[in-house]
Amino acid sequence: MQRKDLFDFMIRLIKNTADINGDRMPQAFGRWFATMFYPGITSITISDGSGDGKVDLFITCQIGKNVSYHILNTKFTGEYDKGSPVSFYDEITRYWQAFENKTNRADYLKNAVRDNLRDQYKKLFRLYDDGNARLYFVTNHR
Repeated sequence: MQRKDLFDFMIRLIKNTADINGDRMPQAFGRWFATMFYPGITSITISDGSGDGKVDLFITCQIGKNVSYHILNTKFTGEYDKGSPVSFYDEITRYWQAFENKTNRADYLKNAVRDNLRDQYKKLFRLYDDGNARLYFVTNHR
């Protein structure tokens, strides 16, 4: 099997995920990755869109009594062997800084996160600060 065959196979699986869940392909990519990568998923919240504060998915997992939280920024392309745009580097930095730069969080919530997600972000900030949530950047770009 060649790399292109694997890419096409992945696209078919993501398309299937999109069809099952009513997601668009970029959101289905995140859901597909999460269900493949994280064991014990109890919830997936897709927040991708305008005002998402660079977070595309919030994932909660539970195995026994252990609960873990995963915060993803995802980038998807349907084009084989497409290089990542330079803008990804800025997005990765802004995504990480939203969590790491505690003094800027209030402004970040006000300016980058839509109203209906702000309480969720506050929870994610607490989980991150306590070491209970991890940040991930996931892409299928080259």
